Amino acid sequence: MTHQNLYKVAKTLSSRTNIKTISIINDYLHCHYKYHITLFEYQLFDCYKMTNEEKQNLLTNKYNQKLIKTYNNQSLKEITYSRHKFNKKFYPFLNYKWLELNGDNITDFYDFVQNKNYIYAKYDLKAKNDTKKIKIDLKNYTTVYNDLYLSKMTILESAIKQDEVLDRLNPNNLSFIRFITFKDNIIFSYLVTSKEDYEVTTSNQIIASINLDTGLIDSPFYDLSKNIYEEHPLTKSPLLWLTIPKWPRTLRLVNRIQNTIPDNKYLQIDIVMTNDGPSLKDISTMPNYQEFQLLSLLNHHRLIKDMFE
Repeated sequence: MTHQNLYKVAKTLSSRTNIKTISIINDYLHCHYKYHITLFEYQLFDCYKMTNEEKQNLLTNKYNQKLIKTYNNQSLKEITYSRHKFNKKFYPFLNYKWLELNGDNITDFYDFVQNKNYIYAKYDLKAKNDTKKIKIDLKNYTTVYNDLYLSKMTILESAIKQDEVLDRLNPNNLSFIRFITFKDNIIFSYLVTSKEDYEVTTSNQIIASINLDTGLIDSPFYDLSKNIYEEHPLTKSPLLWLTIPKWPRTLRLVNRIQNTIPDNKYLQIDIVMTNDGPSLKDISTMPNYQEFQLLSLLNHHRLIKDMFE
């Protein structure tokens, strides 16, 4: 945090709230030193509106890191960062086919791409987000194999056909359901989709809480600037009162995934809904506390730190 950045944020909040800039600065400094609230958190969660007790019960990055360190075995991180290791360990929960190129399995590659119009090629390390859509041409499959292997895009995945309910929201990319689990329980769930015509990123995502009992989205979608969306900006599909298909089956899948990694008690589990049912997309040992704390505040005026105590 720089003094310049603090002043800029305080001035923006002052113009929005009619609270004096110096009062915002003093309140933030108090929050930072007493409750370990960062400047980003102060702005995101509108901490200037909170009482001291509410600030005390806010889920912050510092507390989130403490939860991660206490409840997770970080050896899982190595698996979740590698697509090969991830797909191999969690294959029973994947509703798509995959193959790793090793330089010596061109016959497997030929069998894999048969009867497919296209596939997706990815790097093994998830830190490299580049994904290439490959149109299948069996006449040149040897050339395609060699090009992919030499470029280190060695993880191949079949295309996922999204369930029609979620496909209507945005057919150009995959929406997904994010679950937050703590100990043996699912404590929060929300739908993540892109408001644009390309894949979900932090800057273009909109999110909405899902009722854990019913699978119903009974509260609005928000972006991280707290703008409200009643319909999808591109497709104009209504967002509120959407029911997630195959909800009981999805909850059972998440519980089964949890049971395979019992030494990790605080997880973020992402699920995509295919035509054939729910499929694991990703697992993180570092849950994005900002998203579900924000949704809890906006929808229920609830601070959620006490859920972990």
